[in-house]
Amino acid sequence: MGLLSQFLRIPSAGLVNVLASGALYTFAVLCLIEGAKARVKVAGGGTRLFTVAGGIMTFLHYYFHVDRNVVMRIYVQNFGYGLMFVVAAAQIARASQREGTDKLVLWLPNASTPRCVMIARGTG
Repeated sequence: MGLLSQFLRIPSAGLVNVLASGALYTFAVLCLIEGAKARVKVAGGGTRLFTVAGGIMTFLHYYFHVDRNVVMRIYVQNFGYGLMFVVAAAQIARASQREGTDKLVLWLPNASTPRCVMIARGTG
C-alpha cells in the first residue's frame, strides 16, 4: 500500500504523499511486529515502538520540508524500522518459550539491517 501510494502519488501533494506512504510503511512494520509478538504471547512495548514510529515520521517531515534529502529519508526509514525490529526481538528473546520459526521471523530482518540502498537513476 505504501509503495502504491508513493508511485501513484496518492495523495498528490509532495509532503502529504511522503507522510502518507511513510505512515503506511510504518503501519506494515508494526503489524508484522505485533503479529510476531502475538504468536509467542508477548505483550507490551507498544510505547517504545510508537515512539520510534513517531520519530520516523518526524524525520521524514524534516527531510522533506526543511532539508529535501531523499537519501536521508530512505536511511531514516531503514534504520528506524531496523530499530523497531531490534526492540521487538529483545522483547521476544525474553519470552521463555520460543520456536525456531519465531526466531527466524524476527532475526532475519535484523540481519538485513542496514539494507542496501538502491536508487534507480537515469543515464544520460
